[in-house]
Amino acid sequence: MVGLEREIPARLLVPMCPGCGETRVVHADGDPRLRCPRCRLDLYTHRPRSYAEMEGLVDAEAVDVPMHPGSAGMLRRARTWFGLLRVKLGIR
Repeated sequence: MVGLEREIPARLLVPMCPGCGETRVVHADGDPRLRCPRCRLDLYTHRPRSYAEMEGLVDAEAVDVPMHPGSAGMLRRARTWFGLLRVKLGIR
């Protein structure tokens, strides 16, 4: 059936944990979780993907995955902490 485009069912677009398949990888307010509630896999480095993404039914780059809203602040705090540690230890 060449040229036929079908609508992908919503159940195939639900993001899942790549470790165990858990579908509760997004908080109720829409923010992504940083760890899987079932297997505790780090979901920041192992991005949750939907079945449709894994099978190539949708373009993985086209799926909008927001960066965790606090990650920029965490990076800034880490840089500050390492800077203070270097000063404390006398490292230049």
